[in-house]
Amino acid sequence: MKVRWQVNESNPVRVIDVFVAALGLAEMGFEVAKAAATGRPPYHSRQPF
Repeated sequence: MKVRWQVNESNPVRVIDVFVAALGLAEMGFEVAKAAATGRPPYHSRQPF
């Protein structure tokens, strides 16, 4: 289940979500990772958060 469905429409975290989505992280040089088709996370399991 996606978090968007669990977060109330008026929750301020939605503003942060829209802001980050509009940044264009790939254009800034950040590598945007996508989850594998197998559902594995887009980060190495030993990488700290």
